[in-house]
Amino acid sequence: MKRISNKMLVLKGLSKKSPKIIMVAFLCCFIGGIIIVVSNTLIYTKPEMGYQANHTYDETLTVVARENFAPYSFVDDDGELSGYNIELVNLIANELEMNIDIELLPRDACIEKMVSGEADIICNVNYSSEFEDVFLLSAPTGKHRVVLFGLHDYGTIQDLYETKVARVVDSPVESDLHMQFGFTQIIEYDSYTDAFEAIMCGEVDYIIGVYAIINYMIHDAGYTEIVAVSAIFDTEAFALGIDKSNVELQQNINNALSEINNTGAYEELSNKWLGSYIKSTTNDEVIRDGLPLILLVYTLILIFTCYFIGRPLYIKSHQDNATKLYDKVTTKMVVKRKLSLKGTLMVLDINKFKAVNDTYGHAVGDVVIKDVADSLRFCTRTVDVVGRIGGDEFLVYLTTMEFEQDALNKATQIQKDIEHRTKRSGVEVSVSIGIAFNQTRESYETLFSKADHALYIAKNTDKKISIFAENQSANEV
Repeated sequence: MKRISNKMLVLKGLSKKSPKIIMVAFLCCFIGGIIIVVSNTLIYTKPEMGYQANHTYDETLTVVARENFAPYSFVDDDGELSGYNIELVNLIANELEMNIDIELLPRDACIEKMVSGEADIICNVNYSSEFEDVFLLSAPTGKHRVVLFGLHDYGTIQDLYETKVARVVDSPVESDLHMQFGFTQIIEYDSYTDAFEAIMCGEVDYIIGVYAIINYMIHDAGYTEIVAVSAIFDTEAFALGIDKSNVELQQNINNALSEINNTGAYEELSNKWLGSYIKSTTNDEVIRDGLPLILLVYTLILIFTCYFIGRPLYIKSHQDNATKLYDKVTTKMVVKRKLSLKGTLMVLDINKFKAVNDTYGHAVGDVVIKDVADSLRFCTRTVDVVGRIGGDEFLVYLTTMEFEQDALNKATQIQKDIEHRTKRSGVEVSVSIGIAFNQTRESYETLFSKADHALYIAKNTDKKISIFAENQSANEV
């Protein structure tokens, strides 16, 4: 019998659907043109400075603010002071008819300047903070929302208690998070970039912090796969700290803040700096400055129209029908491509699955299989590989995960999530997991054989998890 390749299947499907491709492509272009002509277009952009100090007065306010504290206070690409606080204190100085001298310093240096009397104002003091006995506090100048960011959402709040959560050392969020929110594993990093890298490689699951700061840093550093995944955990207010001896300045600043609020400038700044950084650009600007981009968009519409009409045929030929995971052949192929990087291979088997089918029927067994697949999707990242390689057997390849404790934590998370999901479906099942590490760019066959042997050992352990060891048959966990 002549064998028909997957590529031929796709081409055959595309040829049958050619009229639809053409129709959809022209329809997309037509609608895209109408949208550009008759409406404004949303384009991603960073905020830019608007309000500046006049600097035409006799007296000068000396202000200190934290450096590298975007979007509140930082130096932009042109070497100019920028940020929410910078614009706000510029407005305050103009309301008070005073010049302004702003200096960006490390947090501790800002506090030292205030304590020594060298500065009149310090920006971004927590409204109810340890410094309220050191400074006078203005009316609140903003609220920061504490949220979680990660690659995927979580199920319930209880699910978070077993996860690893990152916190940046210099974050405004207090360090005793485990006390406030019940997290059991808080890992501190020196920078947001380090924390983002930890999320991408699976070292931690989430980062907690101020929404505006993390959102800005994500777009600035290009980690756009990381998104806000939680509701607001906490909301605290920022204020300006004022020289303790200058009650009159405190009153004048509060009056200025009230006036700024009445003019709508306060809301304007909050939306611009502390929102999602999406700016509305007029049609004329788009057409004048973005014609090459418009042509590129039209081209991509045509390409993706063809791609997404043909893709379902291609995907279907590579998927397990019941779970929509990769099938056995595709799982092997995709994992092989990943073996140039270190990682962890897990082979999972549902314990006593035959008894589930015999006791509850095959319909319930199918539900259990889907629950396991959903759990594996939830517990893994987009860079990982998940497939069904047998009736009740699954495979997971965790890209770049190379440490034993990380693998054990992930295996435990998978076990608990599967038990939780299947229990909701009315059947309690557990899984055994065999683990092998790809440290030396081994072949798929060798690595799978090790994980499969570890799975055999795992079925006879209490925790149902086993790690293959080079110097033994397998390590019982």
